[in-house]
Amino acid sequence: MSISSNPIFKTLSEKQQISLLENGSGKLFKTWDTLFTESKFNPKGVFSKIYFIASVYAHSEGILALQLKQAKHLKDHPFMKETLYLMLFYSYLMTNIMIKNIVKKFPEAEQRLII
Repeated sequence: MSISSNPIFKTLSEKQQISLLENGSGKLFKTWDTLFTESKFNPKGVFSKIYFIASVYAHSEGILALQLKQAKHLKDHPFMKETLYLMLFYSYLMTNIMIKNIVKKFPEAEQRLII
């Protein structure tokens, strides 16, 4: 079955279909930043912090580790204490998801990655 015969693909505009076929990208419509802005969530609220953390992690897990290290001097700030727990939880969650995905793709790695 080719993508062009998929019923959902046929619901896209011609421009979107061409973009998907030529670019192979799922980012046809709006960026995540645009979606977040249009959602009218409070830019300083909890969801924005979760979004930022998830976004940074999705692009580079190393950046999150650097942020945690840089935030060390702010550990006594009340906001940082709450945020630190949230960042640690998401780091733990995303690491576990990554391990599960690796094991799905490479079953032979299960012995070393899952305790």
